[in-house]
Amino acid sequence: MSDSLETKNHGPNSLFIRGLSQWLAGHDHPQAKLIDMDSLSAKLQNRRFLLAKPASESEIQRWEDSHHLILPSGLREWLKISNGLVIDGFQWIHPLRSIGPTIRFSPSRSLIIQPSSWYEFGNPNDSPVNLDLIHADLSHTQNSQQDSPVFVVGAETESDPPRIISQSFTDWLIQLARSEFHDNWSNSPLIHLGDPIESHYRRKNPPKLSPRLCEICMEVGEKLASGGDDRTIMRNYQLNRDDLEQVVDAFQYRSIKKASRSTGKSSS
Repeated sequence: MSDSLETKNHGPNSLFIRGLSQWLAGHDHPQAKLIDMDSLSAKLQNRRFLLAKPASESEIQRWEDSHHLILPSGLREWLKISNGLVIDGFQWIHPLRSIGPTIRFSPSRSLIIQPSSWYEFGNPNDSPVNLDLIHADLSHTQNSQQDSPVFVVGAETESDPPRIISQSFTDWLIQLARSEFHDNWSNSPLIHLGDPIESHYRRKNPPKLSPRLCEICMEVGEKLASGGDDRTIMRNYQLNRDDLEQVVDAFQYRSIKKASRSTGKSSS
């Protein structure tokens, strides 16, 4: 199946408006009922929306099997309407093949390694948007329907911190429709629903380490956090790359839990 995008008109019967209406009809969401599709269609006349051929259920299943993750239901349903979404030349929702691990463009002040469940699903106006799929691990199917918050990484400065901008993909897309598809979070620090790093470790199950790795966890983590060379540390502690990533994940979990307790935040 081709991933090439097709241009359509944006009148009331356009492919985009029909697809959005179909997607909204599949969600029992109070704000979805507030969207007047005729009015929205009229306001989008000068915008360019490009849809793709739908992704099949088997294609989505192959992605989930290969990544050992389950995509949020709202994103799955959109991909089955259009495998991606381009607005005014920007890829607001990636095609399935381009949904992948979040890429950082600057070092993090808070993380040694970023969570492996952070996935970029779009790049509106060259501003990546990400999902934390921590509750969508195939090994925890009972959690597969829990919300995956949408967040931006930011520059990790006081004026541009990592921040959650929506509690789920469904909330995000509905809010976009209500705002006539404007990127209203990039220039608005008020859209800040929490810290994605704290949120990740608050919801994460405690990492399990072997006795040997558990014993050296804090020592190794502190050396790395202080700028120690990872290859030297691996050699000195006889660690392979998988060992190191397990140790760092546990170190970050423990450190952030400790910081949350010291500031009086709930660790549940």
